[in-house]
Amino acid sequence: MYLFDSVEKALGEYLGGVKDEYGKDINKEHVNDLQQHIEVHYGHWGGYWHLETMPIIFRMYFFSNGVYTCLRDSWWTGKEIFMPYQSDEFIEIGGWVE
Repeated sequence: MYLFDSVEKALGEYLGGVKDEYGKDINKEHVNDLQQHIEVHYGHWGGYWHLETMPIIFRMYFFSNGVYTCLRDSWWTGKEIFMPYQSDEFIEIGGWVE
């Protein structure tokens, strides 16, 4: 699931714990309710929520021989991969950990 900015902001405010001028606490009842429908994870740096399912694709670059993609593959890691056309191969170029 991918979110529009306005929906992500509304859900973050509903869940609480987001960085804003009010500093609201996390509403655990709202978190439990929403987790019945989508994955909900509080960002480990605080002040934001992970609400999308993985992978979250940040960038895709299309070349004549394949696609280079930058993505988040877990709540704390991401990678850069190259996917050659007409192949089932994924070549990992690099990765990162928060």
